[in-house]
Amino acid sequence: MPVRYLAFLLLASAGLAAAERSVSDLLGEATTALSQFSFDQPRRPFRQVRERAAKGSVEWQQATFGLATCQHHVAPATPEAITEAKALYAELAETVPDSAYTPRSVLNLGRIAELVDFYQDPVDPGEARARYREVVARWPTQDIAGEATFRLAGSLVQSLAADDLTEAVATLDGWLASHPQEPLAPAMWQYLGEIHFQFRQDWQAALDAYRKADDLGLIWRGREAIVWWRMAVIAETKVHDRATAIRYYTRICIDGQTSGKAFEAQLALARLGVQPPELSAFATYPGAKPVFTVTSEGTP
Repeated sequence: MPVRYLAFLLLASAGLAAAERSVSDLLGEATTALSQFSFDQPRRPFRQVRERAAKGSVEWQQATFGLATCQHHVAPATPEAITEAKALYAELAETVPDSAYTPRSVLNLGRIAELVDFYQDPVDPGEARARYREVVARWPTQDIAGEATFRLAGSLVQSLAADDLTEAVATLDGWLASHPQEPLAPAMWQYLGEIHFQFRQDWQAALDAYRKADDLGLIWRGREAIVWWRMAVIAETKVHDRATAIRYYTRICIDGQTSGKAFEAQLALARLGVQPPELSAFATYPGAKPVFTVTSEGTP
């Protein structure tokens, strides 16, 4: 039998098998692959579902959002894939405004506008911020509203303009004041600390924000001492809050001994008139250990 004929039969049988598969089976295959971070393989079954399911149906919504997600994240990113992802998100949001997938579709339109996905990909911060504000306005009680607020603040900070930095701070402060149980609160407070520290040199505001983040649980798990050191130095040298400086230098000595800052924290405590804790992580070190001269009053 000629090879061409065999190939034709194989393609025909594959097409027939796909046609015989139910929409449910195709969605199951595609969503399982997508849940395993495969963005290439699910595209074909998602397209087949979009062709067969009624536009606007739950199955069509799932397939449209799934295909948009694949095109948005498949690597390498291409202008064609990102353009299709954007069109799919917009189609879903316009066709079924109350879909469970619409809030994320609108937010992802903002992400596409904000980020560079491929070489010479133009960004549109204004469009991104408009999409983030739309999410907050339309779905204020959903968790995604907090994420959109965070994304909005981050977009504003990127410009480094003084007015945008002020708006970013007001955006996060306002959201946190009205949403004390916000799941992203630790990250928001830590980011506020970064804004005040890195860009505004508002030392007291930075320290206050970092402290709130620390109380909730810093997002840099295993690297908390980086923030504790920053807090201690701000407290000691910028706002002259001796008690807070001692608190965070001590935390480094106890809970951040391998951070690279523990010995310096011991020196700082001695300078502030406090006997530094022993570094138990280095108890077996056989060499000479430092002797600290603790002043009774501490360095002013």
